[in-house]
Amino acid sequence: MMKNFEQHPLYRKILKEETQRAQRLMFEYNEERIWNLMTDTEKEDALLSADDDMGPDFADEYVDEDWLDIPDVIKNRIDLVTLSRRSKIGKYKVSYVYRDNMGEKHNAFNEEYEITQDDINKSFDKDATSLENLLRAAIEKDMGDSINVMKFDSITKL
Repeated sequence: MMKNFEQHPLYRKILKEETQRAQRLMFEYNEERIWNLMTDTEKEDALLSADDDMGPDFADEYVDEDWLDIPDVIKNRIDLVTLSRRSKIGKYKVSYVYRDNMGEKHNAFNEEYEITQDDINKSFDKDATSLENLLRAAIEKDMGDSINVMKFDSITKL
């Protein structure tokens, strides 16, 4: 009897919807993960945005802290999603090491790539996706998925 229940179309539809909802909740907005992927400069900007008067003090005091150790009264004033998006969108000059589809390693120097909001929206973890992973996806897509970016030697925002 249980096997018949699991095969019922309504059961399968509800299971699929609930699974998708759970995945969205897990990956859509995880402040701690976003904080851990931010650079110190991005963290300072976030802390400065918390309060006009106390921002510099917050930046000095909490930039090296884990997200969960920062007082809620400060965290509640920071919108990490907006700050994270804004800080990643733009043009970059990158140098990197890649492997071609024949398995040979190569270097690329001072190539320009742009990260858009659309690139962030397409990424699996959305706002928690690191700049390196966004650039890696953009480069590999631009090269027709014929290369594998192994590491970045430099990333400079233009």
